[in-house]
Amino acid sequence: QRVVPLLEEAGAQVILTRLDNEGWGPCIDRRAAIANENGADAAISIHADGGRADGRGFHVIHPALIPGLTDDIYEESYRLALALHRAYSATGMPIADYIARGGFSERGDLGGLNMADVPAVFLEAGNMRNAEDLALLRSPAFQEKVARAILDALIDFLG
Repeated sequence: QRVVPLLEEAGAQVILTRLDNEGWGPCIDRRAAIANENGADAAISIHADGGRADGRGFHVIHPALIPGLTDDIYEESYRLALALHRAYSATGMPIADYIARGGFSERGDLGGLNMADVPAVFLEAGNMRNAEDLALLRSPAFQEKVARAILDALIDFLG
């Protein structure tokens, strides 16, 4: 929610698939379709991971190269992942030490990425099972840093 006014102020049209943190959904096929149908320049799915309690940090998930499925978005999605990783690194959340490699995870098993026809990534903003990460994720000041990092990443990505 915090990133929406920042993006709109920068001139972006923002389309959310969820308006709040209540409940679930929409399903992954609908999320990808929303981005595809609207000709989005990029899709960032914002999450908090549920890893083991002693694991800390964020990571960015981008699609694996799957011929006929993600080959049309693979390179641009990776470029978006790089921009998001760079910007998010400045928030103070450490890079994940329990999953991914260097804060990046290439996945071929996520429908939200595989069904996208626009550059798409998932941000796992921290580990909500880790007390330190959870405290940051709940902090309004940190949430503002996250919003600014997402804005910076999109500005970097879109040029």
